[in-house]
Amino acid sequence: KSFFDFLDDIIGFDDVDKNIWNLILDFISQDTDSLINVFFKFRLISLAGFSPDLKNCNSCKGVLKEKDHFFSFKERGIICGNCALKNDLTVFLILSSTIKIMRIFEKQNKNLTMKLKLSKKELDDLERTLEYFKNLVLY
Repeated sequence: KSFFDFLDDIIGFDDVDKNIWNLILDFISQDTDSLINVFFKFRLISLAGFSPDLKNCNSCKGVLKEKDHFFSFKERGIICGNCALKNDLTVFLILSSTIKIMRIFEKQNKNLTMKLKLSKKELDDLERTLEYFKNLVLY
């Protein structure tokens, strides 16, 4: 079985045991290839039933256009710029390229993922965004 099949068998969709998450994330973070690392983190969050909505604003439900958007803890996900202006101060910028990369991850295409060439800024934004989603799951 693949790594994801194994995790899928072990972790239920409603399982938010902090110790399990920390163990798995610690294991994954040992990987020296950051792109594979973030791919696994995204897939783990998805397998646990916490896939982010990458197509629609979590607040107004409008379609997310190809531009930078925001992460909101209050709205529990990605929101558009209009909703970010109306939201409280807990919004964080997410680059449009980060959303595109997560959409590729969502397709579960590891071969295509490994062909991606990311800048340090994109990789950092992706890591930070996945941390936001992880925190939604754990807290």
